[in-house]
Amino acid sequence: MQRMWALAATAVLWAVSGAPASAAPPPPLTCNGNINGHVSASYTGTTLTSTTSNYDATMVCTRGLHGEPMTSLQETALVYLNGSVVRTGVLGQCAGSQPCLSVESKGNYVCSSTCGGDYRMAHRAVMVLPPNHEWGTPPAGCTKIDTRKLQCLWFSGTVHVQPVLG
Repeated sequence: MQRMWALAATAVLWAVSGAPASAAPPPPLTCNGNINGHVSASYTGTTLTSTTSNYDATMVCTRGLHGEPMTSLQETALVYLNGSVVRTGVLGQCAGSQPCLSVESKGNYVCSSTCGGDYRMAHRAVMVLPPNHEWGTPPAGCTKIDTRKLQCLWFSGTVHVQPVLG
């Protein structure tokens, strides 16, 4: 017998160009982060034998008012089991001369021992704005490292996988 759950979370960030947040026109540069994941559990009779978690995280940003891309982006997808990170996805990153507008991190996690409990997906993002831009007030889950650099960690909801059906 198999059971499957889906998890997701989305976040939207914006930055201003050369003006304080209170005087900002409509957001000239936005970033949208998303985490998706699926947890499937396999049971023999009523006993959990394994789980498989597939997950992916993306960060997509628009260009600034004058066509400026982000200076750099990093994205890491994570799987948590009972509050601890059990798997980290491949680091997605861009920087340098290429237009830096989106990154993706994904992976899978197979558990075949002590697999019951609470599963959550998360994504950790680091975003560096182009010159002459600055982040406004950071949203929940984010820390402003400096005026142009923001680090965020966002979580999906929780899925509880029963070790024994009953």
